[in-house]
Amino acid sequence: MPDVDIVIVNYMSGAHTVKCVQTVLDVAKSDEVGISVTVIDNGDSDSASLNALRSIKSIHFIQNSTNRGFGAACNQGAAHGSSELILFLNPDATPQSGALRSAVNFLRDHEDCAIVGPEIADASGKVTNSCSNLPSKASLFLRTVGLHKWLPGSSYPYLPIDRHAQSGEVEQVMGAAMFIRRDVFERLEGFDERFFLYYDDVDLCARVKSAGYKIFYLQSSRVMHIGRVSSTGNPSMALALHIRSRLTYAGIYFGRIYQFVLALACVFVELPMRTLMGPLKTDTITGWRALQAYRHLLFGEPRRGAN
Repeated sequence: MPDVDIVIVNYMSGAHTVKCVQTVLDVAKSDEVGISVTVIDNGDSDSASLNALRSIKSIHFIQNSTNRGFGAACNQGAAHGSSELILFLNPDATPQSGALRSAVNFLRDHEDCAIVGPEIADASGKVTNSCSNLPSKASLFLRTVGLHKWLPGSSYPYLPIDRHAQSGEVEQVMGAAMFIRRDVFERLEGFDERFFLYYDDVDLCARVKSAGYKIFYLQSSRVMHIGRVSSTGNPSMALALHIRSRLTYAGIYFGRIYQFVLALACVFVELPMRTLMGPLKTDTITGWRALQAYRHLLFGEPRRGAN
């Protein structure tokens, strides 16, 4: 039986997925770690990349006819394996030499730990923020009204970069590269599919913590991550999905009244702020794109434009 089942969800990122798979196979060989790789395609239109993935005989390739969402596709891929550990890996994330071996050894030596998040570096090799505290009522509200950016030392939602200088226990790690014990994942019934995209990893970490397990950031396991490859094609849809998932999380953990208050803040504070900031170009999703996002959110079903 393999040491790790690796699940990669592909959506409009075929070329990155091909590179990711090839890197994973090479690193697993050098790390002497047995792996099983499952790629779930959520409706990519890049036929050349899809054909390239199909031609890799050592992986399992599953093609969905529609975009099922990130969490649902991850659950689908996880169900295809049986290893004691699962690695959920974004197609634009590539493990470096030693990353797999380090995480496997750590989880085997620390039975009270259910999730390991590797050190994340950008394309230039610079370590980026990848760990955070779980959201609170205050932090979600500050995020919605935009005040989090002005707090001293704020790197919301992530912990400050100096906290990433060494390994340690954290409340949440980024879902772009997440190792988890299969028995814990299955006991918690996997990702909550109410989250189409965003906050699915936050929710899973929250449930793992509630179940009494620890989550660790492991510096000796390193992954390069480009980021936002799938969502850059439709930023307004990505924002709509982010807001919907934020509200879903608020309702699950803080109740319907708080969810309603947060929804009011989204419409009457966040939307006007993003619209007005458009000419200033201080945000990546402002002005007309923000209006489009709220149109998707209020009058459409924001489900197919990003993953």
